Amino acid sequence: MAESKKRASYFLEINDSSVVELQLIEANLAGIFADLGYTKAPADGSLPTGKTLVGSSREDALEMGCLPVRVAYRKGTKTQSALLLCTPTKADTVFKNLPGKKYAGFTIVKVRPVRRRRYTIA
Repeated sequence: MAESKKRASYFLEINDSSVVELQLIEANLAGIFADLGYTKAPADGSLPTGKTLVGSSREDALEMGCLPVRVAYRKGTKTQSALLLCTPTKADTVFKNLPGKKYAGFTIVKVRPVRRRRYTIA
């Protein structure tokens, strides 16, 4: 049976007072939402108490300080990877907590920071 590709709204907590809303495929991230810092949005679309919505896209989340992480998982005999966003508050624990958990039904074998970054020192 094929898994559902249905998307649902989730909040990504940036800091104590702001969140970014993202539309995510629930079946892919079912067991790791809490490890990445996501909380499910209520059906009525209301914001969490005391929070301000500062964006609604991946770009907004990156601009606000979210960390992109690459998760590698085994699919058959091949290793595939996916890019996920992690909240700044969970950035210190995500590399230890995710290996061994499931992404899209497959076991995560490795979590690492994204490789293609350029740092310019002026």
